[in-house]
Amino acid sequence: KNLLTGKTVQSSKFDKTYASYKDKVAKGSPLSEEESKLSKQIKDVEKYAYKELKDIRDIHTASFGERLLYPTNQNAARNVMVDVGKKLGPKWILPLDGNCYFHPSGFQQMVRELDAMPEDIRYVVLPMARVDGDNSEALDAHFYKEPSEEPQLIFHHDAEARFDTRLTYGRRNKVGVLIQLGVPGIWQTWKWHPWEEEMTPKWKDPSIRDIDHSKEIPRAGWVMRLNSGVSQLEEKASDSHIKRGFARFDSMKLLLNTL
Repeated sequence: KNLLTGKTVQSSKFDKTYASYKDKVAKGSPLSEEESKLSKQIKDVEKYAYKELKDIRDIHTASFGERLLYPTNQNAARNVMVDVGKKLGPKWILPLDGNCYFHPSGFQQMVRELDAMPEDIRYVVLPMARVDGDNSEALDAHFYKEPSEEPQLIFHHDAEARFDTRLTYGRRNKVGVLIQLGVPGIWQTWKWHPWEEEMTPKWKDPSIRDIDHSKEIPRAGWVMRLNSGVSQLEEKASDSHIKRGFARFDSMKLLLNTL
């Protein structure tokens, strides 16, 4: 608070302004003159911190990143799934996120389209829909939702790419591969922290050599992610993903505090 204001301030007044500022930013609402000033001050402090704290990457990694990787290394688990799939011998491997399920129509469509896939294809996008109502709706034979959420990825048996095990849960660990493969989406505009420079994925990464980056990655079928049961995180609202992000971060802190 002192960094932002340059002086000691009453906590309640600062907290009220900051809470209003955060709420409006999350909703995309116009800021008041005082909140706009606060926004500029926050950005100035961030620039100062990034420039002056040379060891901020090590601080982050030691205090949160590496600790979180130990109990929740999702990308390591995804890579194990891909490697086990290669050993078992199927042509296609699906390292899906938790709580993902197939509706019969989505699964049948996926099988048909994978069977017709050209022989040189090594990666296929699996579109995903989020069930924002009661999960029992998905039992309806005619159920369908537009699969517009962050997609899953299907690996061919011979695919070379793997998930980056340095990326922690909640820090775009699956999106990293989507970026490397050139799968278009809102994640192309997301910013990465300065201390993540070494692990920031490259768009259409040339080190992944078993894909023609001049062509769009094909899609097949669709999968659904069931409702978590926490209604405020599943609402059809522009800031729902922000709320899920905060909830995810709080749960990770709670997990680490119990270890």
